[in-house]
Amino acid sequence: MALYSLERFKCLLRAGEWDYLNRKRTFKNLDKLEWQDSDLLTMLYALNGTTHFQKTVRNCKVNDCSCQDYVDADQYEIHWDEQKSIARGQPMRGTVSLSLKIAILNDSNGEFAGVVVFHTSSEP
Repeated sequence: MALYSLERFKCLLRAGEWDYLNRKRTFKNLDKLEWQDSDLLTMLYALNGTTHFQKTVRNCKVNDCSCQDYVDADQYEIHWDEQKSIARGQPMRGTVSLSLKIAILNDSNGEFAGVVVFHTSSEP
């Protein structure tokens, strides 16, 4: 069972209350896929807690979060069809398998959604 409500996470995204918690690695992967923030957001909105959730990972290091150095994060995997911008049930031709960790945090401005890490599933 996920630690964070995926629906609450998505609400925070829609409200613009989100940030990258490890910018260097995430931006490297966005560049590799030739994605913009909007592409990542589209994929995040497609996450399904039943289908894509894998596990909760404790004490993930974050480098770009002023409120803490480690977070507990929910890990998801999604098989993303980049051409149609939809999730597929399994890896297939034309999809990229993505692994990501997300969290909901609080700082002095209130609650926000955090993208802890995002990469292709073949990367560690």
